[in-house]
Amino acid sequence: ITAEIDGLVNVETGLVFRGGKDRRLKLTSRDNTYSGTQFQFAKNQSPQGLLVEGGEKVEFHGLRFELSQQTTPKEGVVAAAVTLRGVKEAKFVQCVFVQPNALKLPYKRGPMASLFIDTPAGAEHPRPVVTLDDCLFDNTPQSVGQFAIAINGAATVHVTNCAFMPHATLFQFRKDCTKENTSVHLRHCDAFVVHGPAFRFTPNTSAQVHASHNVFSRPVSELSPATSPDVVSPQGNLIFLPERASVEYFGDSNVYHNLNAFVERPSKEVTLEKKDGMVLMDARQEFLAKTRGKDMYAIVLGERMDPRRHPTVLGRAEELTFQ
Repeated sequence: ITAEIDGLVNVETGLVFRGGKDRRLKLTSRDNTYSGTQFQFAKNQSPQGLLVEGGEKVEFHGLRFELSQQTTPKEGVVAAAVTLRGVKEAKFVQCVFVQPNALKLPYKRGPMASLFIDTPAGAEHPRPVVTLDDCLFDNTPQSVGQFAIAINGAATVHVTNCAFMPHATLFQFRKDCTKENTSVHLRHCDAFVVHGPAFRFTPNTSAQVHASHNVFSRPVSELSPATSPDVVSPQGNLIFLPERASVEYFGDSNVYHNLNAFVERPSKEVTLEKKDGMVLMDARQEFLAKTRGKDMYAIVLGERMDPRRHPTVLGRAEELTFQ
């Protein structure tokens, strides 16, 4: 199935593509500013805007995926603009993902994710390959996105030449992720790490992260306080590791600008005033050696980043609007 989308398609009640053996789907548009899907999550409705179940291959070229919300999902549920479940291969090229009115991320409720890769036990294809090239995970001046990408279960995810504006989390690894079957490969990407970590793990999960030639930037010094005890406080760190979670991190030629820490534990285990349990940037090699990881040829910068020597995240994001 091949189709070109002209304008925003409202998928409020959910749109499902159920693939089978050798079934393929390709959706394209000529303008990722105005053409794509629009999904608003509301109470008592499907949490998926576009759901792809099974199939050989799906492709999305130049589409815009908008995700908004009236309420927050129940605990354990992910509401997503696009959900991939059991498809063998998925590819996104020059797509824009945006959450125009995302609420603050609460405790004991489910998140909103622009893209959710969910591989349940017994899926038609046990380890999907998902590729994102030249994509932008955007937000608006009035709203910070919750999760850019959430992963549950086996998946190999390749993200190249993409830009991430501020989100509560860029990548979340959920309960069925393991380092044996879940890996993210991030290359030549630029990311604002402001309101939360780049990589957030849930308890008892693990994964492999391969990051090369990326910029992770926190352009502000202060961490914004939570507005209430029920709201998850932002963490401007690279990795968030709760109890019994682990990561195998392989870094090469990345720029880390003004990050609060390389690894942060949950707030009940550590405070900003007492950094016991946190892995600061200058201690990352010792931490990685214990997990068989490594981080080579990195540049670690303080608050002031010289634009003459290093690329800026904002500049890359502007380039990736494809206008």
